[in-house]
Amino acid sequence: MKATRPQVPLPAIALTLAEIFLFSGCRRTTVDVVHGVRVVRILPRATDPDAPLVVALHGRSGEPQSFALAWRSIDLEVASPEGFIPLSRGYGWFDWPEGLSEEQIAERAIAAADRLWPAIVQLASGRKVIVIGSSQGGILAFALAARYPEAVAHAFPIAGWAPRQILLPGRIPAPILAFHGTEDHVIPIDLDRSTIAAFRERGGVATLEEFPGDGHEFTRKVRNHVVRRVRSILAAAQAREAGPP
Repeated sequence: MKATRPQVPLPAIALTLAEIFLFSGCRRTTVDVVHGVRVVRILPRATDPDAPLVVALHGRSGEPQSFALAWRSIDLEVASPEGFIPLSRGYGWFDWPEGLSEEQIAERAIAAADRLWPAIVQLASGRKVIVIGSSQGGILAFALAARYPEAVAHAFPIAGWAPRQILLPGRIPAPILAFHGTEDHVIPIDLDRSTIAAFRERGGVATLEEFPGDGHEFTRKVRNHVVRRVRSILAAAQAREAGPP
C-alpha cells in the first residue's frame, strides 16, 4: 500500500507570534535562524540544563508558530523548525509528487532529516531531544529516531510512517510511540503498522496507538492525548533516575 501525497494542511490553531506570546503563559518566545533553519522557540519558565528539548515538526502546509504552541503545556523548551519548502500555504519538508517509490521517499526524508540535524544539535546543546512530528513531520520524527538514537530520547510521530530504508544497519533506533487514525486516507494506518514492525525488528521499542474513526487530522483531542503520554513518559524517566528513596 502506498501513501498518497498530502494535499491539504492538517487542521491546526493558526496563531501569530503575538498570540503565541499571549497564550503561552508569558513564556518567552523567540525566532532564531540556526544553521540556516528558521526556528520558533518557546522557552520554559524555569531553566533546567538537564531537561530535554522538545523538537516539534509540523506537517506539510503547516507552520512552526502554531505547532510550537500546541506543545507549550509540556513546560519544556519547545523548538519548532520551519519546513524547507515554501508552499502556497505553509511549508513542507521535502517535495512529494505522486508516484514516488518507497526508496525515493526514504531518500528525501533522510536528506531533510540530515539537513535539519545540525540545527537541532546546536539548539539542544548536549541535552536529549524529544521529537514530535505530524504527517510529513511524523516521517521526519521516524527518520531522526532511526538515524540519531544516541541523542533522541523518544519520538512521537502523529499520522506518519517511514520506509524501511531509513533504518541504519546495526543501529537500534530510539523509542517510538506513534499515533494514527484508523480512517486516515492520506497516509493509511497500515503503513504506520508496518513501520512500527520494522522498528521492532531492529530491536527498537516501538508502539502504535490507534484512534478509531479518525482521519488524517491533528485535532485538540489528539494533541491532548499526546501531551498526556509525553508527560507520563517524562515522569517515569524522572522516577527511574531518582531511584529508590
